[in-house]
Amino acid sequence: MPLNREKRARVLFCARLHRKAGRLSACGLDVVEVLVKALGTDGRLDLSHATIAERACCHVATVVRALAQLRALGLVDWTRRMVRRAATSWQAEQISNAYVLRPEAATPPAARPRSTCDTQGARAERNRVIKRAVLNPQIEDERGRHQAAAQFRALGLPVPAHLEG
Repeated sequence: MPLNREKRARVLFCARLHRKAGRLSACGLDVVEVLVKALGTDGRLDLSHATIAERACCHVATVVRALAQLRALGLVDWTRRMVRRAATSWQAEQISNAYVLRPEAATPPAARPRSTCDTQGARAERNRVIKRAVLNPQIEDERGRHQAAAQFRALGLPVPAHLEG
């Protein structure tokens, strides 16, 4: 089924949103762009994995993983094209895939919920306080010792003996 310009843009837009949300790899986005560019005017889209890999500048195994991600996200689907071997009628051989871009199933993803606590920032501050106290056990003035002890208490850490008193 041929896709008009708006439907192609919708597929790309949703792929970029999934990329921004971390659900799609960078190569996955490249694969979508290759598929959208390769879509014929009659809707035919049957590139080999090697061709997609070459155009997306990545490895064939990466293309296979990216296509699996895209299928899971509902952006792409495909049908395996098989033919029976002439010598033995019971053996089948895959000749290609027929890919279909799914703009109607490509709903924009919800934004990632923002974390309410900054665990990395808190961990970094905790490490800074510990490092200062360990590297500088001889804090000269009373005010500095009091501030360092207050920081340890605020972080829920035991106050070192050289800061108490």
